[in-house]
Amino acid sequence: MPFLQVPLGRLYYETAGEGRSLGLLHGMWSNHGAWKRMLPRLSDTHRVVAPDFMGHGRSDRMAVSYQLSAYASDLKILFDHLGIEKISLAGFSLGSLVAQAFYDMWPARVGSLILIATPPPQKLRWKLGIRFVSFLEKLHLTSLKKESFKALARRHSRSSGREEVEKSLKELHNYEDKEFARILRSVWGGHERRPASAILVPTLVAVGGEDGIRAHSEHLHRSIPGSRLLIVPGSGHSLVLDRPTLLAEEILKFLQEAGSRA
Repeated sequence: MPFLQVPLGRLYYETAGEGRSLGLLHGMWSNHGAWKRMLPRLSDTHRVVAPDFMGHGRSDRMAVSYQLSAYASDLKILFDHLGIEKISLAGFSLGSLVAQAFYDMWPARVGSLILIATPPPQKLRWKLGIRFVSFLEKLHLTSLKKESFKALARRHSRSSGREEVEKSLKELHNYEDKEFARILRSVWGGHERRPASAILVPTLVAVGGEDGIRAHSEHLHRSIPGSRLLIVPGSGHSLVLDRPTLLAEEILKFLQEAGSRA
């Protein structure tokens, strides 16, 4: 199995296909398998690199909370190891944030961006909520994992995409409370994002029509010069799982157009 040593452990990754490089970056509490149904099509024309972020999948568990910049730094080590000078990055949810962090740090290494179901900046009430639950954790009264389960259960009760929520709940069972908390906190780490207007490479912004954070994706599209917006009707947040065939074709069409403009 392909593992690579990074500063805080071993990073697992898979590669497939030949051609221009395309990185597939999964979401929080997920792994490279999220792209499984899209991989055969994408690797027809591209050299696909699909890692498991630290703390996820087959990669080592995180001993400390990461920041987005640390996830991005691991990617740079991986791409250097594979001899990749320039790569397009497709990121889903957490992966979209990592893709943007990588672009912030090494813009010359990025050919184009595909930002799928991008989480919005953390709202004040979320920050306060996480801090409050963290305080309760120290008193052994609750945990971030338990409270997240409650939030997902509430979402389950009013959501039409129940299969998506059930998949999320099953994924969360694989993590111990401390691991879960480290990953959640890492998403809202101290990486200062540049304004979206600073993204100057071809960018596709994709979101499900029923995704609760659709408004942020639309705002992101308006902020990124020359970006293209894809709204998929009937899909929720897990667009990669809900509509893999459609999304793969849209990504390939976008990459072909971006390549012709380069």
